[in-house]
Amino acid sequence: MKFWLSSLNQKNYLIATLFPLLIFIIFDSVLYFSGYNYETFDLKWLASIGNIYIFSIFLWWFVGFLVKHKSYFRDFHFWIPILLSLATILWFYSYKATAHASYIVAIIAMLYGIYKRDFYKISPSLIFLFLYALLQFMGLLWVKDISLNENQWIIEDQIPLLILPVVLCFYRLRAKDISVFCSIIFKFCLVLFIWYWIAYVLICHSAEISFLSCFGFRKDYLAPESPFGVLCFHTQKHYSFIVWLLTIVGGTSYASYYQNKSGFISKGELFIYFLFLFCFINILQVRLAQVVFFILLLVIICFETLKSWNLRNVLIISISALSIGIFGFIFLFNYTHFFHDETRNILYSSTLAQIQENPWFGSGTLSEQSIISKTPIDSDLFKHLHNDFLMAYIRHGVLGLVFLCLFLISYACESFKLKDYRMFFFLFPTFFLMLVDSAFFYQKTIVLTCIFIGVLYVSPKRNLA
Repeated sequence: MKFWLSSLNQKNYLIATLFPLLIFIIFDSVLYFSGYNYETFDLKWLASIGNIYIFSIFLWWFVGFLVKHKSYFRDFHFWIPILLSLATILWFYSYKATAHASYIVAIIAMLYGIYKRDFYKISPSLIFLFLYALLQFMGLLWVKDISLNENQWIIEDQIPLLILPVVLCFYRLRAKDISVFCSIIFKFCLVLFIWYWIAYVLICHSAEISFLSCFGFRKDYLAPESPFGVLCFHTQKHYSFIVWLLTIVGGTSYASYYQNKSGFISKGELFIYFLFLFCFINILQVRLAQVVFFILLLVIICFETLKSWNLRNVLIISISALSIGIFGFIFLFNYTHFFHDETRNILYSSTLAQIQENPWFGSGTLSEQSIISKTPIDSDLFKHLHNDFLMAYIRHGVLGLVFLCLFLISYACESFKLKDYRMFFFLFPTFFLMLVDSAFFYQKTIVLTCIFIGVLYVSPKRNLA
């Protein structure tokens, strides 16, 4: 039994991950050439089979991982990243479960730090984050025309931002513990990608189109079918947030591999992961994510060439960066409605007009809800302003916007100062999400944002009280 638990190493796990794809290709070829009617196929059946396999193979690897590192069982620090990674995986099925689990783990970690009389050096980014979170609650004092009872969930979801700096003063993960966190989520998402692709191929058969159609620039390439059927394996259906999380997992896992702090992820697994991430982004036709993906690859190439940095590499990277930048802007302008979205323009115009009333301190927390209710738009689709910087500006004016920007800048600078680039690879896709949606002001993302900020926060010094 011990042999079977410990035998699932990196190579075997990759084989086990790709195994259902191989079986699917064989059976699908037989069904396709025998004239099977794919329109009668129910994706719910595939979701059940897929979830059973996903959790079985992940559980096999996870138990084998624990058996292999059983000497760490008595180490309290070893369990915190494990529990937080499992809480993050729960987000695909219930973001509330993720929130509750992460709260409990954070409180336990903080109490442990207090018990051990640990106190970590407070960095500038923590100060700016705490000041901004404090503004969130102080802003309730001058908000107008809003029912706090109806928006209680919005207030509750901002609590993690306030307690996160406090927790990080008493407890932080070690570098090797962060690698454990990244690796566990990476292994789960890797096998999930395979089943996304299987579901997509079946949907293509039902629509009678080639599975290569996703690499075009048409959002309606699957009509009358919907590409969102690939998300049948979990209850979370917000594709922008899912792509954001999967991109973060890929980036932070690469950083763990690059820094040689993780022996849990292989180069082959990273290649397969980014290959299927690219396919997944194209299946859902997330325009901004398509551009971000290529920029992310360029950043990875930069890191890979750092060891042999010369004039030729500088020219290659510079030309590539300029080309991707120009192509990305043209692509977003011509193939997305972001710059031509009438609804966004109306909402942003109303917001900017409201800001003029109190530009320095803003209109208060939740004031954007009043703007949305008074603007002739679909309030079911726009529960927030879909721009975190604008949200910070309307809520807390110049002061809030400055605190938020200073936190992001200082967090990125600390990543390079500490030479732990996982912080940067989290912040990179998060910045783009903040431009078009929300990472700090929406219930489904704020909990993940706080988890990753807290987990990836590394401090080189510790003061013992």
